[in-house]
Amino acid sequence: MAAFVDPRTNPTPCPSTAQCVVTDSIEEIAPLHQLCQGGRLYEVEAWIRVGRLLQLRREAVPRGRGIDTAREIALETGQYALAHLLLCNGYQLDLEPRSPLDLAMERRRWDLVDLPFEWGADPAEVDLYTLFGTYNRPLFERSHAAGVDLTQGHELAAALAYHTSNKPLFGFVNRCRETDARFQPELNMALLQHAGKGSLKGVDLCVWAGADPHTPTVDLDSAARGEASDEGEDGEPLHGWSAIAEVMMHGHTHLLKVLRPDPTRDDFEELYQTALDLPTVDALAALAPPRSIGPILRRQVFHLDARVGRTTFDVVTFRHDGSRHRQSSLLWCPASGEACLSAVRLTVPTPPCAQIPHIGYRVHLHWEVTDAPSSTAPLCLLDAPLPS
Repeated sequence: MAAFVDPRTNPTPCPSTAQCVVTDSIEEIAPLHQLCQGGRLYEVEAWIRVGRLLQLRREAVPRGRGIDTAREIALETGQYALAHLLLCNGYQLDLEPRSPLDLAMERRRWDLVDLPFEWGADPAEVDLYTLFGTYNRPLFERSHAAGVDLTQGHELAAALAYHTSNKPLFGFVNRCRETDARFQPELNMALLQHAGKGSLKGVDLCVWAGADPHTPTVDLDSAARGEASDEGEDGEPLHGWSAIAEVMMHGHTHLLKVLRPDPTRDDFEELYQTALDLPTVDALAALAPPRSIGPILRRQVFHLDARVGRTTFDVVTFRHDGSRHRQSSLLWCPASGEACLSAVRLTVPTPPCAQIPHIGYRVHLHWEVTDAPSSTAPLCLLDAPLPS
């Protein structure tokens, strides 16, 4: 029988402490659990002194988890002294069905979190969702220093994407992203998620923490599907798109002031083709006019109402010498049997003075609704006038 260890005189882990007696019988361990549940600490101490059973084997714990272990009872009832007594007398944390750290974190009992750390619990077994939910930056740092992969399963990206109130986590990532390269992609994923939702608060926090809005990033759902090999379902590498492109696709132009599109880093022609609607095109044109309006027209007209019939567009090209060139062209007419819109090649009309580069466009799109042929309506597709 192992000697009893009194935590009042020997409060720290000792390598020579014998492991506790374990059992496969729930009935044999049930009286101890009743003592623990009732807070009868001295009777638990007497139980240990005579060498009685303390713990179930891991294999003997019911799959449905109809019972709690002695340690779990101590955590659920907030009994630090009981948890300490069990550990001092050889209680084996590696036999627990659940990470010894999780329940203490859920209860926000930081003293009960310290105990498993000090007594050799494996921090890698901690549930990351529970860890991030503590909002405890020192605990994030402690887990990271202990070698826990905080990016596993993209849990870090999810926490940053769905919990903007977790300022301690944003601060921790901001501090550690330069020393741990795994953090930057997670931060960029979170930014992409906030950009798609149009969350100014989320975008602000991510940019402050160091997210890069210009770098193509895989979204959270795609990353989860291709996590094992960084490949998508079709076997191709996952590249994704930037947070700025996400903003353009959803029309959240109020975020552009935070993300700051840069013509030297972002492909503006590609951004124009992903723009959701006309106001989004105009917002981007205010930063830099497009070199070609063909792809823009093709995308915007493609999403017009299904009743749209004969469609023409007028293009006015502004030039450095102040002159203007105007051209009207038939874009789509179902009655004439012309090729479908997706096959139409649209190009910017080239004025005679081609040596003078254009500096802006003003495009008006006109269409006739099929159930009211006599009515037409103008649509300002792009307005990038000559700067004053």
